[in-house]
Amino acid sequence: MTRTSPGPSCARRNVGGWQKAVVVSAAWVVVTCAAPSPAVAQVHIVSQGKTAAVVVTAEKAAMVATYAARELVHHIEKATGQRLQVVPETKIPAGDASRIFVGVTEAARKQGIVPEKMKPDEFVVRTVGRDLYLVGMEDSRRDVVLGEPTDSDWKHKILHDGIYGYRGPSSISPNGTLFAVYEILERYAGVRWLWPGELGTHVPRTRDVRIGEALDEFHVPKIAWRRFAWFHLVHPLRRPDTYDRRTERLAFSRQGLRNFWHATGIYLGRHRMGNSSHPPTFREEFAHKPWVGAGTTLVGEHPEFYAMDAGGKRPGEPGYAYGRPDMCVSNPDLHRFILEKVWRGQGTLKLGQVNTRQYCHCSRCMDWDGPQPQPGEIPNFERGAYGPRAVSHRYARFWKTVYALAAKRNPNTRATVLMYETTLPSPGGIRLNKNIYGEYCPWTGAATIFPMRKVVDQWSRQQWLGWKKTGMSMTWRPNHLHLGYTMPFLSTRQVGEFFKFTYQNGLKGFMFDSLRVSWATQGPMIYVHMALGWDPELDVERLRKDFWAAFGPAAREVERYFDFWEAYSLTHPQGSLYDPIRANTVYPPAVFTSQAAVLKRALQAAAGDPLPEFAERVQFLQAGLEHARLSARFMGTLDKGKVPEDRDGFLRARQAVRELAAFRRAKEHLFISDYVDAAAFRERRTVKGIDRLFEDSGTGRPIR
Repeated sequence: MTRTSPGPSCARRNVGGWQKAVVVSAAWVVVTCAAPSPAVAQVHIVSQGKTAAVVVTAEKAAMVATYAARELVHHIEKATGQRLQVVPETKIPAGDASRIFVGVTEAARKQGIVPEKMKPDEFVVRTVGRDLYLVGMEDSRRDVVLGEPTDSDWKHKILHDGIYGYRGPSSISPNGTLFAVYEILERYAGVRWLWPGELGTHVPRTRDVRIGEALDEFHVPKIAWRRFAWFHLVHPLRRPDTYDRRTERLAFSRQGLRNFWHATGIYLGRHRMGNSSHPPTFREEFAHKPWVGAGTTLVGEHPEFYAMDAGGKRPGEPGYAYGRPDMCVSNPDLHRFILEKVWRGQGTLKLGQVNTRQYCHCSRCMDWDGPQPQPGEIPNFERGAYGPRAVSHRYARFWKTVYALAAKRNPNTRATVLMYETTLPSPGGIRLNKNIYGEYCPWTGAATIFPMRKVVDQWSRQQWLGWKKTGMSMTWRPNHLHLGYTMPFLSTRQVGEFFKFTYQNGLKGFMFDSLRVSWATQGPMIYVHMALGWDPELDVERLRKDFWAAFGPAAREVERYFDFWEAYSLTHPQGSLYDPIRANTVYPPAVFTSQAAVLKRALQAAAGDPLPEFAERVQFLQAGLEHARLSARFMGTLDKGKVPEDRDGFLRARQAVRELAAFRRAKEHLFISDYVDAAAFRERRTVKGIDRLFEDSGTGRPIR
């Protein structure tokens, strides 16, 4: 079950006192760029069902090395039933066993490996005779204990989630040594991480794990910045008072939430989310804080910095139409203010735009706009999302103007900008600097949703290429993982190929907003995202087969099951269900019944295998389907998104939501779905009067 890259490209990088080959690929590479040593390496880890290696760490191992060794031992034991011994290098037992040096050891330094010359998630994989070296840059801090986060942990480095760092077993920075271990586990033990938790960890059983080739590789990630936003799980743990009882009764118990968060972090770490260097700040734009920040007087002192509305009014004038406007981006005084009062010559220059369609109507800004699209040039499916005026050229000119002024002070300045809402279609005839990092974020309209019609897919690719043609560095922050609710709404082929397209056309980094998914109904889609995030040259069909293979004898039925839902998602685009009210209409009871029959056949196929995990994974899918059915059924009891006022309707809705909540609590250990998203961000925000269903009708007393 070896997964191969189409072939790594090579560069040169001095990491050990001489020029060493660099594998500009970070995952599942089976061809090395370095010349092999004369003798064929034979690193035996487990041979004929017996341990044949010992894991060696430094005498005072860094936290990342300790955890990496633990991960190696754990997965090898799952594969073979044999537990490797872990020793410090001062206590290596005598004998002929292979030695696996994990982390920065004296032995690694004697091999000329200099981790200090690496970036945080780069690593070396090297065989020397029967020994194996897995080495990345390490953090000298050893004062952080594995386990729960502390206040100081939150203030540490940006880690694998890229937004809120948690310094614990699921997220250790720098991560290179840990990533080297995952490289070996995937390549030589066939390990695949499908979804969070042990059940989602597929480890083929074997009596032999060995490396039968000479390796001398320095791995550099193909995508520098790799992130999934999951701060909606982090917030309630950082501030437990924000996880109120009304949400908890529909979602995870508090301990269940902690378990899910912990498993999700481990899963993201295993898929090597992180960054090679400190990334640009992709999230915030200049205008947000001055407009909404407590105590600010900017809008009062400089209303001319803010967008003029269509009626010619600025903030503070009676009848001003905007509630959250963008800036008057053509204003030279605003440019000077940004450079002198906000940026001040340091850090990343954050230039927006703001997440709004409320652009400026002043004559100077309008003059900055390029030629407006002619009738028919913007397809009908995008007119509502990106009209009535194309302002992308205006913003590109703003970014270019301010960046040019900043570069006079610091030629290496980096700026971050956002292509959002009104910045499509992409502009023509303007050239930007490669140090301007553009966050491509199609949000609203047909181009948000995967799967999408072919014509929409082609339009989206044209927009990406249009912005790339400006010369900026491209990053991708799509929003399609917001969609789907708890339903089997997914794409593997189309979204995977679009991901590969972005990489082939200049992708520097990504942040998927957000990791709010139903793992048991959308799992193959997320697995494709994760795998391509680490190695975007992988074949999408191969990744799909990897997922089905984890179901053993049930693989064919499971593939048939998910292919049905992928086709169904394309033909039922309203099933995107950002708001879940229509779930019962889009997913009627009959469609659940038909697909439950497919999973029943899958379970029958898996039940005869001696390994119980294949059947357990099918049962995981069955639980996800039942969860979707119960969620849709509850939505079907509502009266146009409201809890019914009549008693019979109220009782039906109450019974449905109580059964849904009970099912979630009974299955919370399986991690079938992100209950926090389903409950807090979908149901409680969109179902009017939902909290009444947890009160005794007519008395207001809580239901016990």
